[in-house]
Amino acid sequence: MLLKDLITKNKITENLFKELNQEILLHEVKGISSNSKEIKKDYIFVAIKGEKFDGADFITEAEENGAFLIIAEKSYKKNVLFIKRENVRHIYTILLASFYSKQPKQIIGVTGTNGKTSTVEFCRQLWALSGWKAASMGTLGTKTQTAINKSVYKNKGENLTTFEPSDLYKKLNFLAEEKISHLALEASSHGIDQCRLDGVNFSGAVFTNLSHDHLDYHGDTASYFSTKKRLFTKILKNNSAISINIDDIYGKKLYEELKDDNHFIITFGQCSKADVKIKSVVQNKQSIDLILEFKKQNFQTTIGMIGKFQVY
Repeated sequence: MLLKDLITKNKITENLFKELNQEILLHEVKGISSNSKEIKKDYIFVAIKGEKFDGADFITEAEENGAFLIIAEKSYKKNVLFIKRENVRHIYTILLASFYSKQPKQIIGVTGTNGKTSTVEFCRQLWALSGWKAASMGTLGTKTQTAINKSVYKNKGENLTTFEPSDLYKKLNFLAEEKISHLALEASSHGIDQCRLDGVNFSGAVFTNLSHDHLDYHGDTASYFSTKKRLFTKILKNNSAISINIDDIYGKKLYEELKDDNHFIITFGQCSKADVKIKSVVQNKQSIDLILEFKKQNFQTTIGMIGKFQVY
């Protein structure tokens, strides 16, 4: 793919790169990475400043490995595209999403302090039982199935809640080519804050809860919540499906801030105002008996798990 064709897939990159000379614009792009060791001939290197390392320190290595274009927050050399206003991480994500352009048609992002891993797995199982080719991505890696309990792809080396951008968009493209139509994706606060998910075409999102974790990164609970909220206010498009636990104080706050937006929202919890009400919970030795109410109709079921958090 030529660089000029890549950048026209998004208005932000089209405007940002328009001043580049024709020789660079007509250059073929064979890959994009923020890891200088992954750079090969005809790659784009994006120098990102992280918590431990500054990508700018590896520009020379990226050049030696074959990068024809380098994007950075500071202008170090003549061949470095200096981004003054735009967030470099955001641009990196947009470029990757344009380069690996295929994604499953239905993607649900699940965010919250607890319950993300269980929820994406439950979504995958429910979709598979309904006859769709489904997958989940997150802490347990990438898991897909074409029939119940038949796993067709799993990368054992994956152990991140939200994948690194280059891995994420490669895998989204892979899943789409494997005809996966439904994907549930863990959306960590780190991934949201670092713009890793900005290029994902989400059709919906889930908010499970928020507790006092990860404050070493976010500083305080208000910042932590603000980051979680970004998935719903900045990344999701209009007319998305949203599910929120309104028993959680921050879930209730999120609902109040979103309820007038153009989304389809379903709330759940023991709260009397919840759309899906948890009316009764009976804990057995190896299971839980539940009575749920939805649209004034009761539904009774048993789930083969223990722990009240699994009810949610």
